[in-house]
Amino acid sequence: MTTDLAYRTDLRVYLLVKDLQPQFAAYLGTPTRARGYPPFNGDHALIIEVAPALAIERVIDLALRAGSTVQPGILFVERQFGVLEIHGPVLEEVVAAGQAVLRGTGGTAADQLQPRVLYQDIIDSITDQHAVILNRNRQGSMVMPGEALLVYEMTPALFAAVAANEAERAAPDVTVVDVQMIGAHRRAAAERSGWWSGIAGTGSGGLTSSPLPKMSLLRARVSQSADGQKLWSTRFVT
Repeated sequence: MTTDLAYRTDLRVYLLVKDLQPQFAAYLGTPTRARGYPPFNGDHALIIEVAPALAIERVIDLALRAGSTVQPGILFVERQFGVLEIHGPVLEEVVAAGQAVLRGTGGTAADQLQPRVLYQDIIDSITDQHAVILNRNRQGSMVMPGEALLVYEMTPALFAAVAANEAERAAPDVTVVDVQMIGAHRRAAAERSGWWSGIAGTGSGGLTSSPLPKMSLLRARVSQSADGQKLWSTRFVT
């Protein structure tokens, strides 16, 4: 059956997230997030967002017919956009599924939007009440009083996925507190106990590194990831 989908579909995000880190993979696989097949540590994911929203049903059909080990984790239809996350252990098959989507829709990877960081901050030694209210709204692991909190807000929202994954890759001991990646623009938050908390210049576990410079290093790595996505393809527009 032929379709004029290429003339009706706006490809907003076409995001390949390689080598899912343990915490972020677990976050994607929680029942409240992945109503489909959960990914595992080391899998590779492709996240696609299109408009209008129901065009995502054609997108998932194209993707699943292309790769034998590719599985859908998230299929979400919101008011304006449709979101699909697929993943698999073989990078080439995930890429092939994405190429099938591009061919079937008549789009190119160059059509997607450019990521932009709207806000970033490091909150050192958060208070106990702040920790309590964060933990009541989080979708990841708990943050404890006295720890340092790294927060990011970006657009399009789905780029929070690569931000969270790259933050964990840069600092494997980081704790992923929350990732909100569906909507107009969403957030990622992470914290690290021990020498990322407390007074600058002190440490724990035999470490004496200053906490804020260490967290600043993590922030620089995430920013570099966003820049890396720009260099990865010429599809981004200002």
